[in-house]
Amino acid sequence: TLDLNDTLTGSLTNAGSADIDATIDGNVSNAGTLDLAGDITGSLSQSAGTTTVSGASTLTGGLDIDGGALTINAATTGDVDIASTATLDLNDTLTGNLTNAGSADIDAAITGNVSNSSTLDLAGDITGSLSQSAGTTTVSGASTVTGGLDIDGGALTINAATTGDIDIASTATLDLNDTLTGNLTNAGSADTDATIDGSVSNAGTLDLAGDITGALTQSAGTTTVSGVSTVTGGLDIDGGALNINAATSGDVDIASTATLDLNDTLTGNLTNVGDADIDATID
Repeated sequence: TLDLNDTLTGSLTNAGSADIDATIDGNVSNAGTLDLAGDITGSLSQSAGTTTVSGASTLTGGLDIDGGALTINAATTGDVDIASTATLDLNDTLTGNLTNAGSADIDAAITGNVSNSSTLDLAGDITGSLSQSAGTTTVSGASTVTGGLDIDGGALTINAATTGDIDIASTATLDLNDTLTGNLTNAGSADTDATIDGSVSNAGTLDLAGDITGALTQSAGTTTVSGVSTVTGGLDIDGGALNINAATSGDVDIASTATLDLNDTLTGNLTNVGDADIDATID
């Protein structure tokens, strides 16, 4: 065991149990149990075991977690890299960028950017951006992502109020179950069952069962209204198909290369220069 209560100038390699309550001017390598409440001027690397940050800490060289668990229970400064065989439990502020290829549970604010390619549970604010190449991000607590959510692959599930623009690529999916404050750009598959306080641009597959305070524009693909919806800024369909299977409020504009299949009440004006099949009331 190690109990460090004053400055260490040198590197620390730990395979046992180390309690760090002072500054280390060097690198730390952990494969055992490490409790950290002090600064590290170098980097912290971990191949296995557990590191718990229990006191405010700054790690100049970042935290590289290749295996085992990292638990942050106190304000931490430093970039964090979570490998595919590692986990992160963030319960206090992180100032730095997070790269996750393992499993990350975020219950606190991150001042920095987040990159995900595995499993991420978000219930905290991100002042930077959230980008995802693969895997799954689930928003389980009210969150603001200042730089937006750029989902190039995998799935984004929103189960709590979220603020930030969202971009869904052609190989990605969105399942929206709580309010989004921000604009949505969709080229993949989006299922929206809640209000969007912003505009929506679709070029993929969109299922709509909630209100949009802005406009819905579509260049290609398909939008299906499956639940009662109000689109304040109107529905501007320049390409692809619009299927209305539930009561819809908003002006609809169908371009020459687009189609409309109206099977439930439309409250609003219809302008059609494409192909429109009207099987319901237009109020």
